[in-house]
Amino acid sequence: FKPLSSQYSAKLTTFIHKSMGLLNLKKGDFFGLFWAAWIASFKKETILKSFEACGIWPKNSERVLKRFTQQPPSEPEHPGTPELVPESDWKKTRASVMAVVKEGAEKEAKQLIHSLHHFQVQNSLLEQENQGLRESLGIKKKRQKHGRTMDLVQEGEHNGGAVLWSPRKFREAGERQLQREQAEEQEKLHKADMKKLKANNALYKKKIAEEKR
Repeated sequence: FKPLSSQYSAKLTTFIHKSMGLLNLKKGDFFGLFWAAWIASFKKETILKSFEACGIWPKNSERVLKRFTQQPPSEPEHPGTPELVPESDWKKTRASVMAVVKEGAEKEAKQLIHSLHHFQVQNSLLEQENQGLRESLGIKKKRQKHGRTMDLVQEGEHNGGAVLWSPRKFREAGERQLQREQAEEQEKLHKADMKKLKANNALYKKKIAEEKR
């Protein structure tokens, strides 16, 4: 189904662009991208157009046979004509500048407009980059937060096959995990205090030795 593959490729490209290549695509990211592509592609109009393009409904054998008929390449009517740029807020900015320009200052006005256009484009690119970096940082923090496995099975408990854990088990596992994290934090603080104490003790001994000289 081409619309689905196209939408998924677009969502994946957007994800990579927003993350600035700082995030690796993981299993947890697949469903979000796939579901967004599914919602965007599986619509009534899209499905009907797919059937029509294949000549399935309404029935049209020419749709299929035309693919196997070689046709001479058609030359463009106006070769070299650049593509039209879609209208945007920039046209309003340009019109506002030209409205206040005095006669005889068109050259300076064009230079000013060119500079304004450059700055506006740069600003837009920076805003997109910042937004992508903020989203990447948020995703990275979530991954780090949910990176630990909950201790649902206690010592002495043995379960074979599929197991459904009760809310009480999850609550108890969460409490144990919180206690472990607090104990690890206390251990880090204790080690830092001991290191500081040793340093102060060494400094004290050094001063005593200097006074005895």
